[in-house]
Amino acid sequence: MTTDLDSSQQVVVRLDDVHKEYGDAKALDGVDLDIRAGEAVAVMGPSGCASRVRCAHAASML
Repeated sequence: MTTDLDSSQQVVVRLDDVHKEYGDAKALDGVDLDIRAGEAVAVMGPSGCASRVRCAHAASML
């Protein structure tokens, strides 16, 4: 999905090569994400795809 926002907008949230494991199970494996000022982002996926983990990691960095 693309937006009409100017790519020069300040990055307010950045995930860079994020990894998270639960035992032997990889929940996140090298996730990169930039969220710029004014953007709205939805993280979607099937049950068990770690979307909640991604959101929790991003929220803990604010």
